[in-house]
Amino acid sequence: MRRLFSVMVVVGLLLLALLMFNPVYAATVTYSGTLAVTDPTFNRPLEDGSGLSGTTTYFNFQAFYVDTSGLYTMTMTSGTFAPGTADDGFFVLYIDSMDASTPLLNFFNADDAGGAGNLPQLVEYLDAGVTYLLVSTTFDPLAVGSYSVQITGPGNITLGATLRLNTFSDGRINNSVILDGGAPVAVYCRPDGAIDVWFISPSSSRGTFIFRVTPQRIAEIGVPEERNATLRFLGSVSVSRLTTGEFQVNAINFDGTPYAVVWDACPATEYYHPSRRQ
Repeated sequence: MRRLFSVMVVVGLLLLALLMFNPVYAATVTYSGTLAVTDPTFNRPLEDGSGLSGTTTYFNFQAFYVDTSGLYTMTMTSGTFAPGTADDGFFVLYIDSMDASTPLLNFFNADDAGGAGNLPQLVEYLDAGVTYLLVSTTFDPLAVGSYSVQITGPGNITLGATLRLNTFSDGRINNSVILDGGAPVAVYCRPDGAIDVWFISPSSSRGTFIFRVTPQRIAEIGVPEERNATLRFLGSVSVSRLTTGEFQVNAINFDGTPYAVVWDACPATEYYHPSRRQ
């Protein structure tokens, strides 16, 4: 009996050690894809997001969100690409949306070879309810081929459609088809720094000009110190300058719920929806 008790203690300690050094994941999802010459291309960002690599690659991406905040692991488990190194895949992770013409917009992180061999892997703290876009591409220029991806973490992981391009191409700031496809307004930064706001018809998707915030008005208000300042408004649509220096447009969705978008500057390098970061 004493020997049996000792064996049980040893087994218990081994199990405890395994639990301590091997995280338990509540959910795992996998998907596969193919990069082809018919896919869009972009100037792939550098791993640290400090700039662009100067390398043109094909890409597609997967939208997903999680219901529990925590550390999630995104792994390219296999990849067969050519020309170049067969398994040299590359990940770029974005928040909310991705624009191939400005690949650093909404950049979150990237990885080249953090997984097995030359395959990428990202381990990131993700917030519940935020839409993430995981771009699968390659290190080598214009390589094509197939790949598989696995995402694991402490919460449920919900995949959206496997998307190859989901941005409007007319230069608007709020350009995510996923998040802004039914937006009541489209917001533009003009070359002179002015801000234009257009109403978007829900039936025809045609735009009607609402108003412009001039560079002179923006300079006059500057960055408010104590509270956000309204730059211009008409009806339920307004443009404000925030104490952070950012700009914000507020409007009302067609279902009566509030719509808001915030961006950093003109031209914009980042934008987000405040309701998705609460």
